[in-house]
Amino acid sequence: MKNRETGSELLSALKNDDVDAYELICKKYYPKLYTAVLSMVKDREITDKIITQIFVKLWDTRKEITCTCPEEALSGLYADHTYPYLKERVLKK
Repeated sequence: MKNRETGSELLSALKNDDVDAYELICKKYYPKLYTAVLSMVKDREITDKIITQIFVKLWDTRKEITCTCPEEALSGLYADHTYPYLKERVLKK
């Protein structure tokens, strides 16, 4: 894989099935995403599961991504996977 510095280049490569771009996105955005999810769910095991779901979904839906930067794509997936957990937790109380 060529050196892709910008998010838009990484996302474009991801849409074209570039596994290296996917791995680079995962490595680059994992720490920030992990911190954001953990701050919401307050449970490391659940956080690990949600993060895994987010990155699997990113790969599975790579052809359908319409945004131009990984942050935007991951933000949507963050909401899709974190908020249902939080809603379920609140309803259990």
